[in-house]
Amino acid sequence: MENLKIKSIMEAFSMQPQWYVVEEKLTQFSKPELTIKNIEKEETVVGFDSGNPIQITCYIGYNHNGNKMFQYMANTVNVNYETE
Repeated sequence: MENLKIKSIMEAFSMQPQWYVVEEKLTQFSKPELTIKNIEKEETVVGFDSGNPIQITCYIGYNHNGNKMFQYMANTVNVNYETE
């Protein structure tokens, strides 16, 4: 499951959840700075305990300009993957 491509992500515990969908190709109406190009699953260091890093798994979305658009802890979102 590590090599599957993420298609979309949605907040799991929200009354009005945010939903992000990956758009690999821009249309004539898309703005690169507002459109999600990819979502990556990454280990993020959130602090240190006695010198040891505290890591959590996060999903991070990037726009077509390469800027970070959002970051959610993995246990707080629903993730949909591309089908083969």
